[in-house]
Amino acid sequence: MKKQSKTPKDKTKASAKPAGKSPTRKTGLPPATATKKSAAVVKTVPAVETPVVADAVVTAAATVPAESSPVIAAVPEQAPTIDLRPMITELRSETAETAIEAIEALGATRDERAVAPLLEVLRNEDGYFHVVTRAAAAMALGKLGRASAADGLLVAIHDSQAEVSTESILALGELRAAGAVPQLIEIVQNYNNYYLDVTRHAAIRALARLGDASARPALTNISHSDWEDAAITNAARDALSQI
Repeated sequence: MKKQSKTPKDKTKASAKPAGKSPTRKTGLPPATATKKSAAVVKTVPAVETPVVADAVVTAAATVPAESSPVIAAVPEQAPTIDLRPMITELRSETAETAIEAIEALGATRDERAVAPLLEVLRNEDGYFHVVTRAAAAMALGKLGRASAADGLLVAIHDSQAEVSTESILALGELRAAGAVPQLIEIVQNYNNYYLDVTRHAAIRALARLGDASARPALTNISHSDWEDAAITNAARDALSQI
């Protein structure tokens, strides 16, 4: 089986293919619409035993200005909904740097709606995205913390590009994706000699984070190996101390 490969550093500052027409650039996000405070009060004011008194409270809350009402001031506002469209548009920028900035911004939202566009970058079905852009998407999916990303990441851990595989593995560790353990063990064992050491090292770290005892036999064998690289054996010993 063909071995994984790594992209040379001098090829990491461009998109995989020219994008053709450059997508419309947007320099900022429109402010989200705030929830009216008076509406929030009606939903959050505690129930009052006497209906007449309850009506009076609601009426007062609706008519007193927000800045002068201690009742309204104490009611937390609903978190605004972020407009993800400008960031999603930038994913297909002609430069990898701009695309990665958008990817990182999406990852920081922790918004479920960001999962699908990031998985599209990671899968790269049309061959458009550069390897560093795809790796950044995997990292962002880990930061999102959404379990719905796990299946797509599980496919990507076997990617031919080590950067993509490595970041997908680490993202699964971030997500505490217990279902990834059997495949991570296979990567660590590397019986077909497909995975680079950097990928195996990531798998060991992810197994340590997941803390599944089923990984102990494989990690123990590696920790006692005389032919493994020192970085791998040391990582295995460290992982065993955490499981």
